[in-house]
Amino acid sequence: MRTATLIIGIVCFVLSLCVVGVSASMPIINGPRASWSEAMMGIIPGAVCGVLSLIIAGVGLMLVMTAPKSDADASGRGRDGEVDK
Repeated sequence: MRTATLIIGIVCFVLSLCVVGVSASMPIINGPRASWSEAMMGIIPGAVCGVLSLIIAGVGLMLVMTAPKSDADASGRGRDGEVDK
């Protein structure tokens, strides 16, 4: 669940960047057929979703970083089976 929260936050952030990028490029590419006020209908929600997804990714990162060690890690043995000093 912790890793899923982090992954969902990152994926949503990337998607919101795509929405903002496409919406911001619409008046530039289309010229007079699209205005900046029309583009703002995609830029503002994309930016809001981007901020929310960054918060979700931050919470997921905190959950992953503060996860308790598993039983294998608590035994003091490394991946090679030797006792850590």
